[in-house]
Amino acid sequence: DGAGHLYASLGQGPVVRVDTETGAVTNVTTLPFGLDNMVFDNRGRLFVSNSDDGHVDRVLPATGSHRQLLKGGLIIPGGVAVLPQATGGDRVVVADLWRVATYNGLTGRLLDLDADFGAFGAVPGVTTTAADGEHVILSSWIAEAVTVWDPAANERVAVYGGFGLPLNAIRFGKDLVVAALGPAPVVRQAPGGAQTKFGTGVVVVPTGLAATAD
Repeated sequence: DGAGHLYASLGQGPVVRVDTETGAVTNVTTLPFGLDNMVFDNRGRLFVSNSDDGHVDRVLPATGSHRQLLKGGLIIPGGVAVLPQATGGDRVVVADLWRVATYNGLTGRLLDLDADFGAFGAVPGVTTTAADGEHVILSSWIAEAVTVWDPAANERVAVYGGFGLPLNAIRFGKDLVVAALGPAPVVRQAPGGAQTKFGTGVVVVPTGLAATAD
């Protein structure tokens, strides 16, 4: 800050002030998970950004009070799937890197937001999604995994790996087809685990897949 005090965000939520001479740490305030960057203005007010949903908080360090200045939302939407709703109409499921968001397809109202870091059994990084009955298929090159996800229950149904860096995945009949950055650009995997690999030497960076019913 203007007085030369060191401030740090710990990612999980706390914003702290550090005494650089003694190492003593004082908690200033606690904000929602996902703290990313911070900056002071010339009035000593602290502005903190959130990398999970893009919102910005203003903090008064003297009191620890804070107010959200910029509302959060989608930050890196990378894939969209449409599922039916039990009450009629459609749900739109969006893969948003750190989260999976579900919206009412007619009104656009947010129905559910899953930010469970256990979605892949590893790190998050949901980049694409595809409809799979009542479930969705999520791809993550960060986690190097393809996950079948139940958006209604917010729980993992199945996880598949060994594709390299998966860039997209869809259901084809009962099989799973994965486009990846790796030794085999397209892999078709049967329920029993048997794989058919194709596209080598032809497809370089496959980023999208689509299929008809058969």
